This record gives sequence, structure tokens and C-alpha cells, in this order.
Amino acid sequence: MNNTNRFLNRALILLTGMILLLLGTAAIVLATMPAFGRAWSDTWPTVRQTTAGWVAAARVPGTHTSWWWIALLGGLLLIVIALVVFIFRQGHGRTSHFVSGIRTDAGITIIHSRLPEQLLEDALRVQPALVGSRVSTYLVRRHPVLKVSVSARRGMSPKDILGEVETTIHALELLLGQPVLASVHISGGIRARLHRTSRLG
Repeated sequence: MNNTNRFLNRALILLTGMILLLLGTAAIVLATMPAFGRAWSDTWPTVRQTTAGWVAAARVPGTHTSWWWIALLGGLLLIVIALVVFIFRQGHGRTSHFVSGIRTDAGITIIHSRLPEQLLEDALRVQPALVGSRVSTYLVRRHPVLKVSVSARRGMSPKDILGEVETTIHALELLLGQPVLASVHISGGIRARLHRTSRLG
């Protein structure tokens, strides 16, 4: 839950993966198929001449610069700008205030986001169906939303776990005296498989 568009994330990962896959495949083919390497060596001069002809045919009037180079530099500049925006947007969206600006007769009420996070984590930690939990606060459309990530014990029903989390969130709403927006993420994985219940006795 941050400000980065999920589609852009997936598109960037897909594009990077495809480029690396093509480069890796080409390297393997060149190393294992000498005939392909010889064919490429024979074809490369023709490709270079054709490319040079395209560049020469698209010169900017009155200069020795080709429109192709300008387009290439423009494309690279757009990629750099997109990457810079992508980097600076990572990790953003979190907020340190869960409630702020509520005016009462005694003054203005401000609740730090760490309070509901810690209360939820403490309440979920004792749930027998869960291995672990993590709570953080993000701004979604200018509203604070709790991101509740829980790791389920192996064999537990996600529906039952969701019910327990919703009950805990409802108790938090009663404590704070206002509705609590939350996004619940339930996962299992290796942590749930390796965890064992400790017994005393």
C-alpha cells in the first residue's frame, strides 16, 4: 500500500525480465551454436549499413544530427524521469497520525498511528490461529487505513481468521470511539509450516 501504481510496477518488472531473458538467450545461443555466431557476423555489416542509411536519411535540416538520435535521447530521458519518479514514490503513503484535528471542549485530539498499530498487534499476538502479525498505517484517498498483515497457522481457515481480525478491529473501534478502516492480508508460507506451539508441563 503505497503511492506506486500496481500496473506500473508489474509492467516495469515484466519489461526488465523480458530484456534480461532475451539477452541471456542470445548469450547462450552464441556460446553453444557456432553456426549462429558465424551467421550473425555475416549479417552484421548489412545491418550496420542499413541503419546508417536510415540515420543519414533523417537528418535535421541544416545540421549533421539525425532525428533518430533526438528521438532516442528523448526516449531515454522519459525512461530516466519515469525511473526517478518510481524510486521517489517507493515507500511513501505511510502516515504517523491515525486521528488528527478532532476538536473537543478540552482542545484538539491527535492519535498517533503507533497506538492502534500496537493495540492490534498485541491483541492478535495471543490469537492461537496466528503465527504472527504486523500492522501499519497508510493514507488512502486522504483517509488513514490500517494494513493488517497476519500469518496463519497451517491448516487454519482464512474465513475464521478474518472473523477474528474483524472482531479485534471492532473492539478497537469501540475503544477509539470512531470507525476504523482496515485492509486485511492473510498469508501462510514457510513461517507457518515451521512454527511449533510451545508447551509447558
